[in-house]
Amino acid sequence: AVLSKYQAVVPLAGAVLALWLAGDLDDRRHRRGLLLAVLVALALLTPHLLWLTQGHSAAVDYATQQGRALSAAERLWNVTSFLAQQLRYMIGPLVLFGLLAVMPGSRPWRRRASDWNRQRAWMCGLVAFPICATVLIGPLFGIELQNHWGYQALQFSFLWLAWRLRPLAPAAGAAWWVSALTVHAVLLAVALVDFGPANAQARNRVDARFPAQGLADAVAADWAENTLCPLRIVVGPMFEASIVSVYNGGAAAVLEEGDFRKSPWVLPADIERLGAVYIASDPALLPHEGVSTLNWMEVGGGARGPARRLHWAIIPPGSCAP
Repeated sequence: AVLSKYQAVVPLAGAVLALWLAGDLDDRRHRRGLLLAVLVALALLTPHLLWLTQGHSAAVDYATQQGRALSAAERLWNVTSFLAQQLRYMIGPLVLFGLLAVMPGSRPWRRRASDWNRQRAWMCGLVAFPICATVLIGPLFGIELQNHWGYQALQFSFLWLAWRLRPLAPAAGAAWWVSALTVHAVLLAVALVDFGPANAQARNRVDARFPAQGLADAVAADWAENTLCPLRIVVGPMFEASIVSVYNGGAAAVLEEGDFRKSPWVLPADIERLGAVYIASDPALLPHEGVSTLNWMEVGGGARGPARRLHWAIIPPGSCAP
């Protein structure tokens, strides 16, 4: 999970907190199991950590926003905006919970104190801790909270709702549940409607304005004019090269910025054998030997700046390798 998204560290830390609050770490077997899990995780993460120390810090720079810190007023507004955005997605389940809580016939659920303490410990670890940890990043470190971080922070929040709804559920009949789920679906659809400044800002992002499919189709057409072999390698900046690969089926390997250290799965001999598409914003960065086609198209543009040209060069393969 951490190799996929660094934010996975937060719920994992929350699980450890839950084990401690529930008293499970008092058992030596549980402590040994946790230690074994940590050692296995470190063994799996060590190659990646070494890779980060070799200058491959783009993901970390993105998460920390290149060290830019928000002002006090910006932090307050960012946290408020982030919480409001998450509330918009949670309004349906919260309304459902509120209706059940006030329904005639609702009654408290009798449970043992030990069960209550254990369940509360896991709610703190899996629900409260991820939310608090995510929200506090903004005011403590001045990092701008991204709205999509809420998906990870709230991924276990429905466990809390289910936990609190358990004593209330017997009071509701089947017809009531169908109606409640319908209301929830409608509220969720409203939450996903594309409106407001937040959505306008999202539409103005570089990736939203980028003609991804158009670029991929243009490159694929030039490639098809030169060879019947499949496109196997795309060389260039990570974003643009990945776009060409993904929107052409994702089978082509990406050689980031032509640096074989950044993409060790591509070898110089592979380019000679399989050919490649080179992409660059500056045509001077494209190769000159073995090139059969040069082309370009305008990309970007919009409110954040003028359109720019993206150039590519086709180096056809020597033969179609299997």
